[in-house]
Amino acid sequence: MLKEGAGATVGQAMGFNINSKDAGPGQLYVRCQGPSKDCDCTVFDNKDSTFQVQIFPTEVGNHLVYVEWGGRPVHGSPFVVRVGQPPDPSKVRVYGMYLHSYVTCPVNDIDNL
Repeated sequence: MLKEGAGATVGQAMGFNINSKDAGPGQLYVRCQGPSKDCDCTVFDNKDSTFQVQIFPTEVGNHLVYVEWGGRPVHGSPFVVRVGQPPDPSKVRVYGMYLHSYVTCPVNDIDNL
């Protein structure tokens, strides 16, 4: 299930799982409410009483994720998701006496230097 206070980033999908195996028959309802508007949610039914959910936040701030089973809120709902800005590598400064700026490589390729 969604961990209370989990973090997410604007413009990036954030996912969590739901397990209804012991809940009996019912219909799943998921809604994500942002600070000023709802954001898109996608629910994928795994066909084994489990579901994968993705939310797509478009604004910074606390979002509330409402989860209901059979028309009733599940324990802990609504869950709070803190949504922040994506990282900005242009704001990172690297300095030091022996550093030279002529070597460039992608961050994920640094082990091959």
